Amino acid sequence: MRNQGQFYLGIVVVIFGVVLLIANIFNINLWILCWPMFFILLGVFLILRPKMVEPGTEMTQKFLGEVKRSGLWQVVDEEFWYFVGDIELDMINADIPDGITKIRTFGFVGDIDLYVPGNVGVAVDSTAFVSEVSVAGSKEENFLTPVHVQTNNYKMADKKILLQTTGFVGDIKVRQVG
Repeated sequence: MRNQGQFYLGIVVVIFGVVLLIANIFNINLWILCWPMFFILLGVFLILRPKMVEPGTEMTQKFLGEVKRSGLWQVVDEEFWYFVGDIELDMINADIPDGITKIRTFGFVGDIDLYVPGNVGVAVDSTAFVSEVSVAGSKEENFLTPVHVQTNNYKMADKKILLQTTGFVGDIKVRQVG
């Protein structure tokens, strides 16, 4: 499956729809049950999620705020979890390994800016209710449909970044420098 985020988001929407239907049929005040269940499930998820991440993958969690990286740093497989946040990854002077490096983001509303050297290929898979993706000059805006965009040199590049995003609203900008 190209983007598992779309699958999981679909499951959540279906479950929510079934719960709303059952609540309407049996005249149940859903809000009395919904908020406690939401917080219980969120807590269980936050406890178990780090154990489900692929070995060797870093994980960054922020409720609100931003993640900013620039200068000399080691690029590794990483997941970012946030509710509302901005992620800026400047990889111009970073150490990017050969092969595919996976960067995954999961959030409600997010702004993602990625700066890479010209010889690095980038592919973006975005699943969001509303998404705007700009990659190396091309721009794609979608509503309720996944976006897959890649740089022209992605297939031939020795160093590749695969950016997979899942959220409600996403604004993704990828700029190749040099």
